[in-house]
Amino acid sequence: MRRYLKKAGDTMVNELIHDKDFFKKMMVIAIPVALQNLISSSLNMVDTVMIGQLGEESINAVGLANQFFFVLVLLLFGISSGASIFIAQFGKEGYYQYSQICWTIHRTWCYR
Repeated sequence: MRRYLKKAGDTMVNELIHDKDFFKKMMVIAIPVALQNLISSSLNMVDTVMIGQLGEESINAVGLANQFFFVLVLLLFGISSGASIFIAQFGKEGYYQYSQICWTIHRTWCYR
């Protein structure tokens, strides 16, 4: 049984590797996400470089602020991901009222 599952999984992976349409669709989603992540990460580096001329205490303050910013981004990403999952599940099963509640929470916490 295990050998069969491994073969079925290998076949699926091989099909996806050779499927150019799948890669085009994946890149349409992946490239903007990667670019946004690069811009967000470079923001912290640019802050540190700009403040670097002011002294050691200023660099420490920017580093501390970057840590809080990172925790905030993680929190908002978690809320956004969780709400997106609930929105998709409730919408699929016909619970549109719960889907609307999750959408309101998602928009209120993550996009203000």
